[in-house]
Amino acid sequence: MSSSSVSASISHAGPIPTSSSSSAQCYYPDGKTLAPDTPCRPADAESPCCRPDDFCMDNGLCYHRGVMSRGSCTDKYWRNSACPQYCRRDHTEGAQPLQPCDMLNGIFVCGTSNYDCPTGNRTFKVEGGNAFVLRPGQVASSPKDAVTIEPSTMISGRFSSAQMVAGIVGTGVPFLLLLLGALLVILKQRRKYKNAIASSHERAIESWKHDARSVSTTPNKAFDRRHGANAVELYSPNENEYEVYGDAIQAHELDARDRSSSIAKDTYVTR
Repeated sequence: MSSSSVSASISHAGPIPTSSSSSAQCYYPDGKTLAPDTPCRPADAESPCCRPDDFCMDNGLCYHRGVMSRGSCTDKYWRNSACPQYCRRDHTEGAQPLQPCDMLNGIFVCGTSNYDCPTGNRTFKVEGGNAFVLRPGQVASSPKDAVTIEPSTMISGRFSSAQMVAGIVGTGVPFLLLLLGALLVILKQRRKYKNAIASSHERAIESWKHDARSVSTTPNKAFDRRHGANAVELYSPNENEYEVYGDAIQAHELDARDRSSSIAKDTYVTR
């Protein structure tokens, strides 16, 4: 599953359910808590469930405003394969969000923290997620809003890209906003990473400048005659010396024979 495949296609949950199937109860993994959810596939014997304002995904997970979560199931004991297969032992008395570690490769971790992402502990790959499963309340109810489906373009009960666009406009389902939300999450993570790198680099530079300024200076007339009165002589214990002109740093070594001082290595910083 990739970040761009979340809204790849749409499929119907099946025929309009009977009153008995549509009234099925949904349970969280603890088997005791009744969830305020509705079945994603009400025509099936058992089905994953999501909140009414969520979108069901073809892998049994729920999707809402850029966040995937494990919802509930009509099987009270969660023994049926139709129940969500992810994060079943986490927060068993309620819904459990999934935190992306690597969106491009579909790697997630249960919960809202990415603490385990760098180590790979408790991370897993989310399969599927290539289609939304529309429940009856999310499907166009009037003929003018209905999406025309040609048999030649219908594949495994899913719409083509053109039909999906028509469905977005006709039914008013904000898939475009959902897709933009997912893209914003990715861009925010990339921006945060770049800012962290830049901030770390700036701190390192400022630390270096602070260390350079903290070195004591001593008047040296011979030095001033040789390098000018605008230069400051600083002692450096390093093998390589650094001469700073604004933001440019040039490493060089000084010949001890050119110095009357016993210090073989010096650093020059222009004021």
